[in-house]
Amino acid sequence: MITTHNHRINVDDKQVIQTLITSGQLVATNERVSGLTGQVYAPTPGLAAQLRPLDHGSLAIGGHRLAVELHRLPEAELVALLDHPHAVDFTQHRVAHLLPLLLRKRNFADRQTFVNGIVEALRVGPQRGVSPLVDDIWSGSTWLPDASRIVDNNGLPFLMTAFEVPLSRPDDDGAPRCAAGIDVGLSPVVTVATASGYVDCGGSVHPVTRAEHDAICRAATALGIDEDVVQQLLLLLIYAAARALIETVMLWLQHSASVVYVERIDYTTFKSDFAERGRELAVNDFLSSWIAQRMHACQITVYRVDPENTSQICSRCHLPGDRDGPVFACEECGRSVDAHANAARVILSSGMTTALKRYRRRK
Repeated sequence: MITTHNHRINVDDKQVIQTLITSGQLVATNERVSGLTGQVYAPTPGLAAQLRPLDHGSLAIGGHRLAVELHRLPEAELVALLDHPHAVDFTQHRVAHLLPLLLRKRNFADRQTFVNGIVEALRVGPQRGVSPLVDDIWSGSTWLPDASRIVDNNGLPFLMTAFEVPLSRPDDDGAPRCAAGIDVGLSPVVTVATASGYVDCGGSVHPVTRAEHDAICRAATALGIDEDVVQQLLLLLIYAAARALIETVMLWLQHSASVVYVERIDYTTFKSDFAERGRELAVNDFLSSWIAQRMHACQITVYRVDPENTSQICSRCHLPGDRDGPVFACEECGRSVDAHANAARVILSSGMTTALKRYRRRK
C-alpha cells in the first residue's frame, strides 16, 4: 500500500522552489494531494534522483537544501527513509539508546545517565549510520522519491513524501475483534476503550525536567553549542518517545479492532509549553494522518467523533460530571474514575450511537 505524509517546508525556502519551477525541474500537475489544497508540482526524473534526506530537518533537492520537518513520520516510514540508498549523507546525534529513559519515571541515576548521554552526543556531533529514533525493528517499507511532490498550499510550501508500506489486515486467529474508542492527550498519550470493556491507558512520556534541561544547556554552552541545537535535539527525542507509544497502540488496533472512533480535534486550541511540544506534534500527526492510513491498510474503518463534552460526560449514566486533572467524578453515579478512560468510553459510545443512526437512516 502507498502511504503519503505532508511536511511543512520553511517559508524562507520558497525562492528555492520557485527556482526549480522556473528551471523546469518541478512541473505543475493536476494531481491532488491528500490533506492539502493548492498547486501540486512533480519532480522530473532527474530531480527525483537527486532527492536525499540530510538530517531530520533538511532535504537536498537539485543542488539546494530545503528546511523541512522530515522527522514527523511513523516509525516504519522513518526507517524506510533512512534505509533508502539516497540517504547515504543522513546524519543524526547518537541518542536512540536514551529513548527508554523518557518512557519511565527517572530516578537520580537515570537523570544522570540521560544528561550525560545528551551531552556526549552533542560533544561528538551528528554522525552517519546512527540507529534511527525508533523502538522497534521495521522492514519491507520503501521510500518513493519519484512520487514525492511539492505543494503550494495557499502560499505555504509543503513536501509530500510517499512510501510503499506492506501492511494488510492480519489473518484472523479466532480472536474476537471489537469497536474501539480513543482519547488522546499528553499524559497518557493515547487511551483506548473497547466495546468488550477493555481499557488501556497506554503510557506517558516523561519530559525533560527543568534541572536536566539546565544541566544540558550549561554543558552545551561550555562546548560552544547553541541552545537552539539542544532544544531541537530534545524535541526530536520527546517526539520519538511519543511516537513509540502511539505505534504500540496502532499495532494493537491493527490486530484487535473492527472499527475505530477518534475525536475531531481543533489544534488551534491545543496548546503546550516546550516540554510538551514534541508530544503535541506526535499526537497531532497520529490523529490527522497516521491512524487513518494504517487502519485503512488493515481494512479497519476510522470515524471522527464530535469532541464536544467528551471530557465532561459520564460514560456510565451520560450525564455531566466534573473533570479535575486525571480524575473524572460523577455526582449522579458517585463514580470517581480515570478521566482518560472515561473520555475514551464516551468517544466510543458517541461514535457507535452515531453509526447506528446512520445505519437506520439508510434502512
